[in-house]
Amino acid sequence: MMNAQEVAAALSVSVTMAYKVIRQLNAELKAKGKIVVRGKVNRRYFQEKTYQEGA
Repeated sequence: MMNAQEVAAALSVSVTMAYKVIRQLNAELKAKGKIVVRGKVNRRYFQEKTYQEGA
């Protein structure tokens, strides 16, 4: 799981923008029937959606 600070660093954006990204990705996961944790996002899903290399 990644928190907002990690997402912000990975995308070079503000923490506020990182929270928006997390909310969007978690909404997608929830629509697929997955359990999500508020304020955190699954690292693998984040990397898949943002074309990040494995960290």
